[in-house]
Amino acid sequence: MPWSLPEGVCFVLDRLETCGFRADIVGGCVRDRMRGVEAHDYDITTDATPEQMQAVFHDMRTIETGIRHGTLTVLYKNEPYEITTYRTEGTYTDHRHPDGVSFSRQLSDDLCRRDFTVNAMCYHPVRGVTDLYGGQDDLRRRLLRCVGDPERRLEEDALRILRALRFSSVLDFSIEEATARAIHEKKQLLHAVSAERIYIELKKLLMGVRVTDVLMQYRDVLDEIVPTLRDLPLSLSALPMLPTVELRFCALFAAAPDAEERFLAACDRLRTDRALRRTGEQLLPLVKSPTGDRRDLLRCLFSLGEEGTEQLLLLRYALGTDAHDRREELRALQMQAPVYRLCDLAVDGKTLTEGGLRGKAVGEMLTRLLYAVMDGKVENEREALLRYCEQIREETYGI
Repeated sequence: MPWSLPEGVCFVLDRLETCGFRADIVGGCVRDRMRGVEAHDYDITTDATPEQMQAVFHDMRTIETGIRHGTLTVLYKNEPYEITTYRTEGTYTDHRHPDGVSFSRQLSDDLCRRDFTVNAMCYHPVRGVTDLYGGQDDLRRRLLRCVGDPERRLEEDALRILRALRFSSVLDFSIEEATARAIHEKKQLLHAVSAERIYIELKKLLMGVRVTDVLMQYRDVLDEIVPTLRDLPLSLSALPMLPTVELRFCALFAAAPDAEERFLAACDRLRTDRALRRTGEQLLPLVKSPTGDRRDLLRCLFSLGEEGTEQLLLLRYALGTDAHDRREELRALQMQAPVYRLCDLAVDGKTLTEGGLRGKAVGEMLTRLLYAVMDGKVENEREALLRYCEQIREETYGI
């Protein structure tokens, strides 16, 4: 039975075929549909040259930014659909991009240049699946295998090394023996890949269902892209317990005595986003100290906020720092409306200023009062806090 395809895909295929050209959907969308997963993007391949595609869709809105490399984007009801001419590629001097491309009329020329067999299949509603390299069989076996010679494929584009690990992690596929051997042997080619692209692939890899196995089997590759992890024991078994890429990335460094320093060096190298960097800066200095009692939880709430505290407790539990998951205890504490923010205090900065404090001394005093309330040394009541404030001033300043 033919697959149900988006209206825009059917339109593009029909228009090209009506004009005498062959067109198929190709690559990841075919792989995903055969796995029973809805595809997010549909790439279309055709024997029409770029000039012929422009003529076929002359009455449509198009984007020609990739036309030199054979790609025309057609906008159908404001949705973009990329169409690419069959092509062959020359040498890859920089191990990332072909020095040149040539257009072809043969589908086999286009499919043989692709990375993995499961990504080298195409589909048409009438012709069905075209599979020249055993992709369907590899898909059934949940096996990732390079098209042709794996060393050549990885030398052409070093990013394929990380794509292989990412697909293995996310799709829960094993990597075929020759392809795996080539990944280990060619790992140094990753220096040709930009930090931004490495970071994109690494984030996806870390969130895969098979992340633990992949990182254990390819630790040498991970060390190549994140050198600050070299010689560091990794708590990989903790990763599946952690729901975000920020927490999983932090967990990689948690065992190091200089965890924060190593983490920040990795952030600089990979040019990570601010959210990930901020998570590590907040959590890694605290992750090795087990949470003790109510007072510890309150202090975490004060320094990290509610979301940060929950992340810290989960990270500590996953790494074995805390013997028990204390998030339920945290939620029970929050139901009691505890005082853990400066704005919760029964006095404010204006009150302390009227009492004679100035400048940064106001903020410092408010923080000391908050800690005193959290530690049970004083009630959160205006007069009690003012008396305690005077006591601190006498003890500290003799006034």
